[in-house]
Amino acid sequence: MKSINIENIIRKELELWGYTEIRIPIVSENLWGNENLLFFEKNGKLLSLRPEMTSEILRNIKRENLPIRLFYMGPVFSLNGYSLEEKFQIGWELIYSPSLWRDLEILLTIKNILKKIGIENYIIEISDTNIWNFLRKYIKEEEIKSLKNLLLIKDYVSLMEYVEKLSLSINVLNDIKKLLFFEDSYSFYDKDLNDELKSLNSFKRELINLGYSSESILINPAFIRPFEYYNGLIFEVYLEDMKQALGGGGSYVATNKNGEKIFGTGFAFVEEDLLKNINDNNHKINKKYYVCSEKDFHKIQKLIEEERRKGNIAVFVPKELEGLNIKELEKDGEIILIENL
Repeated sequence: MKSINIENIIRKELELWGYTEIRIPIVSENLWGNENLLFFEKNGKLLSLRPEMTSEILRNIKRENLPIRLFYMGPVFSLNGYSLEEKFQIGWELIYSPSLWRDLEILLTIKNILKKIGIENYIIEISDTNIWNFLRKYIKEEEIKSLKNLLLIKDYVSLMEYVEKLSLSINVLNDIKKLLFFEDSYSFYDKDLNDELKSLNSFKRELINLGYSSESILINPAFIRPFEYYNGLIFEVYLEDMKQALGGGGSYVATNKNGEKIFGTGFAFVEEDLLKNINDNNHKINKKYYVCSEKDFHKIQKLIEEERRKGNIAVFVPKELEGLNIKELEKDGEIILIENL
């Protein structure tokens, strides 16, 4: 019941912004990677269960001049050792060419949704995939890839041991240390790196101007996202007392099956993580249970229809129902007891 309420709240908010729900196949003929479940169909086609949904959207969507707003809800799969792990993902995508307003809109939808589902004490970490590209002037591409793999698992000790073995000047090494333990007051030796951080600070100011608190936006150049399609802004949402992210996303560029370049920004929650951090009391809004005798069902319809015209959920419950538990219903909505009509 609680998960359905969350999905309805998110669905309603995204529809207000003009997003359209889409259904994505659970099984794909495309290879996703070694970490995913693969199996053979009878005709020999290699199939996989989807580990996420954005890749499938980008592969199949057609490029258009107007912005495309989409959202999705459904299970995603991964292997945890030898066990199949299934989670329920909720996400949305704004497909459009790179632009400031596109990225800001996604962050604003996150802000509105978190407020409506009752999550307040959160932090959004922001970074940019281009930040670490300044190292291309100093080391090889495969060395940057090894560095990013250590960033992904947040093994900063091994990362520093790795970069200290490379032929880097003390100035560049200091820049790397500052990125790992970033503070807003830092300046950098590398000009391109300075420019990237200035751009992130400018984006943070835009978010504050649009209603985010300065404390809720944290620039963290040390974090990266695992999917290769990200290009530019990336972000993750944390609760203040949680180490694991509630959700994440960013801007991306990919090539669809027709060879067209597709640009956009997206975000996704794992519903199970949301459910752990939401109080049941947050979901009583706009839902009323009308409890009365079965014989008065036809008489109560005017009251129920009036509530529904207001956009509220109105539910008839016969008081003769065996095992009726009013206290359980109260966890999900407001109770209207009607004795006589």
